[in-house]
Amino acid sequence: MLNILNIRELRAANLTQFAQDRFADINKRNRYIGPAILPAKTTSGLDWEIIKGASGVPIMAGIHAMQAESGIASRRKQLQRLTGSIPDIKRKIPLDGSTLYKLRTENIKDPQVQQAVRQVYDDTETVVSAVAARIEWLRWKALVGGAFSYSENDIVIDVDFLMPSANKVTVDTKWDDTAHADWVADLMEVCDAIQSAYGVRPTRAVAPQAVISYMLRNVNVATKYVFGSTFSDRMMTRAQLNSLLSELNLPQFVAYDVKVASEDPSTGVVTEERLLPSDKIVLLPPSNVPIGNTLFAPTLDVLLKKQLKTEKPGIYAKAWTEGEDTPILWTKAEALAFPTVPGIDLVGTMTVL
Repeated sequence: MLNILNIRELRAANLTQFAQDRFADINKRNRYIGPAILPAKTTSGLDWEIIKGASGVPIMAGIHAMQAESGIASRRKQLQRLTGSIPDIKRKIPLDGSTLYKLRTENIKDPQVQQAVRQVYDDTETVVSAVAARIEWLRWKALVGGAFSYSENDIVIDVDFLMPSANKVTVDTKWDDTAHADWVADLMEVCDAIQSAYGVRPTRAVAPQAVISYMLRNVNVATKYVFGSTFSDRMMTRAQLNSLLSELNLPQFVAYDVKVASEDPSTGVVTEERLLPSDKIVLLPPSNVPIGNTLFAPTLDVLLKKQLKTEKPGIYAKAWTEGEDTPILWTKAEALAFPTVPGIDLVGTMTVL
């Protein structure tokens, strides 16, 4: 077996540090907003557990005389304990033979060797991007409807964060019917219901740009709330839309049309997928009201390797060689990560197209 990993830059600790340094930038570059909605949180175990309902309306303490006995709090039956396992998310990529040959045969200071090392780091960034994409995919599977099932490589994920059915609404008149749809009334109904039931009103909405465009072009809303019937042929500007939403105490909208791709391992066929379905919007509480986290646990490699003992849970990367007849250098990125949404009661999903 080739022993090229004496090259300092290719040691697991250095590749992992590079991966962790690049992870936030990759999320930003790919315009992922999931990390802001479900921020990272480290955990030491391989399972997740949430108590649903713990953030509900508080029961007030009683008022007693100084010497009177305190009131006894009961265990509220609506609290539900949800548990699951944190999946292992990983991807690897092989280095071509000529680059591997350079790493093995040349002096470390040789420009060709440095070029080969850079190739390993480029590969590391590629597989880190793949892991980041899958984590963002999981976040949106959790946020859109609060439940999903998925199976791959003999792993089955079946999770339901128990989003209330009243928070999942399909509008009667689709919003692409710009002459008749009343998206103001649709939004107000859902926001009022969530606020009435849970005490927190949605202030943010994530939607495809096409949905926002239909909102801007809606003649019914524009004449009723903005221009009046005299100017029924005018279209709202984004500033006018934001002003109307603010005046009516409705969420401000952010466009989200990011896609990720999956590759069939047997055929190599690549399929693109929207993170937020084209017909849905997601309503969220104010940014200072937490609804959940993306949990990161240490990988098995981190736990077993002494030089990685101090690495915090998150993205892990390594390079290694295998094979005697035809050696291959593999570069891998890995994370144990999963989103949890104990505050799913404060999230709404609307099917509007």
